[in-house]
Amino acid sequence: MGRFVMNKWLIALGLGVLLGPVIQQAAGAERAITTEYKPNAKVKISPAFVPPAKIFFEEFKDERPNPQQVGENLENKGKRVLVVTGDPRASGQLVRSALLTEFRKKGFQSADQPDRADKHLTGTILKFWTVETNRYNTQTELRVEVKDAWGQVYFSKVITGVGKNFGRSLSEGNYNESFSDSLVMIVDFLLGDPEFLNGLAEKPVPPVKPLEKPMAKAGPAGRPPDPPSHREPPPPLKKPEPAAGPPSVPGPPPAQTVTPSPLPAPRVAPEPPPVRPVGPTAAVPEASPKSAPPAPPVAEKEKPATATFIEHLVVPGETMATIAKWYAGESAAWTEIAKNNPGLHPFRLKGGEIVKVPLSLATVHTEQPAHSTAPEPVSKPVKRPTKPQPAPPTVVVPEPPQPAFGPK
Repeated sequence: MGRFVMNKWLIALGLGVLLGPVIQQAAGAERAITTEYKPNAKVKISPAFVPPAKIFFEEFKDERPNPQQVGENLENKGKRVLVVTGDPRASGQLVRSALLTEFRKKGFQSADQPDRADKHLTGTILKFWTVETNRYNTQTELRVEVKDAWGQVYFSKVITGVGKNFGRSLSEGNYNESFSDSLVMIVDFLLGDPEFLNGLAEKPVPPVKPLEKPMAKAGPAGRPPDPPSHREPPPPLKKPEPAAGPPSVPGPPPAQTVTPSPLPAPRVAPEPPPVRPVGPTAAVPEASPKSAPPAPPVAEKEKPATATFIEHLVVPGETMATIAKWYAGESAAWTEIAKNNPGLHPFRLKGGEIVKVPLSLATVHTEQPAHSTAPEPVSKPVKRPTKPQPAPPTVVVPEPPQPAFGPK
């Protein structure tokens, strides 16, 4: 019995020695890392303007078949090491962290709760992969979308970013650096895209709720309620026909004989109008309430007083800053004008475009200027040397002769 136990122990030990390298190689086929936003590159592009909207940055959804797999090491031929994360949401959280960090640096406002935001920056991950050979090569592909609280889409585009760097093999820090640099490239693209900025600046419009139909009143027991709109009017009462009369004469003619000729009498009674003297004013009859022309509606006259905007026709060279200087007296008021004109670029206006200026800002002027609001270049007068002018000729006036006094 003791010999049998010893042989069993020796067999297990031999199998462990033989299968040890195989088990170790299988255990080393994966490298687990923790993702973190640590870029080596920097965002180079500054936005043309920063929309005043508050943005809620959502976690990106990972639509890849295996969200936990983020890369592979192929340095050793025949031995592939798969790089994975412990959380299938790690990639989506890394994308959100990168966008939130970089957009805050550029002056964008963020909201902590989705119900306090004007726009939502969201999207999906289509590709998120790093191949390590003699260097790290990352390719990230995102579908970025801008929505409002009701789900209306203002921007949607697929954007690709790449990251490349050198470092030691299977390094968690090098993988994070390569991932982060690819996201920096995507942020650069978004900040330079006017469609993306206009999507954030466009004012959200809540959907119109359909009007609820009023409920019909309940009818008697056992009978469905009758809709009031489909009730038929009662049939008209039939008038009795006269007893004697020709059969071919219809009923309405006898009704006309009920009102005899007293009607013309009131028309002939007022005789004074023919006695009035004929003159230029007598030919004009007095206007009756029925024939008087209707007065113009008061609402049309009061439209300028109730208007909330001044529509400014852009002259080439103008910007929202120069327009704000004209109406509000200060150029800094352009931000308020930009809020009410989300589809226009504040500093790239084209001639003929209409800029809506809030009437509350027009503290200096309330009318469209006849000239451009853009300042004209001031040219300094050139001082030219003045030529010495000749002195006027001297005119000698002879003195009058002195009168002689006394005898000569």
